Amino acid sequence: MVGTLVNAAAVVAGSTLGMVLRRRADPAATDTVMQGLGLVTLFIGGQMAYEAIVTRQPAAPLLPVLVGMALGAYLGERWAIERQLGRLGERARELVERRFGRQDGEFARAFVASSLLFVVGPMTVVGSLADGMSGDARILLTKSVMDGIASVAFASALGPGVFLSAGTVLVYQGALTLAGAAMGRALDPLTMGTVDAAGGLLILAIGLNMVGATRLPTGNLLPALAAAPLLAWLWRGLGLP
Repeated sequence: MVGTLVNAAAVVAGSTLGMVLRRRADPAATDTVMQGLGLVTLFIGGQMAYEAIVTRQPAAPLLPVLVGMALGAYLGERWAIERQLGRLGERARELVERRFGRQDGEFARAFVASSLLFVVGPMTVVGSLADGMSGDARILLTKSVMDGIASVAFASALGPGVFLSAGTVLVYQGALTLAGAAMGRALDPLTMGTVDAAGGLLILAIGLNMVGATRLPTGNLLPALAAAPLLAWLWRGLGLP
């Protein structure tokens, strides 16, 4: 739970700073810092995938990981996960506006918008599962810095409602981390390594988007986290190396 606790604390700290700097945040500086963090994200994703496929014993078999990524991407596109996540955000904002009105719902809209930003996405899922399964908090710690910076901008523009999103981070990521801990106890090392390999590739995709190199629909890659370990299990059952 270390990564989640740090993440929630970063949101509170960033929101506090944002309220102090109210409407003075420099968007250009924020973009540059986020691109720098994108480079760190690329490194973490590459390191995760390399360790899982090359250096760890037992190593995750490469072919099931690759086929699992392709199958996961296909399913994600068929199910339009990225688009559904976007619609979730729009529906949440519309619900808040109907409930509070456009003029009176600033606090609630700030809470909803920042909560969706901080918890909806592959980095939250992969990072929380990794923290729970193996105690690897690198992804969530990197995400904490990103969310801290974003919360400065959000709080300075939208107000104190951003503070409450720290609770959303704590509850949602905490639940995923606990689920990851349960999975870690139930899964064998080979299957866990395959999850790490697929997760590392997803984090690489996020890093590429952050530095502006690509515009990959990373949400559509989430099914690979289930497809790759399932294929690895079948691979092992067939006695393949």
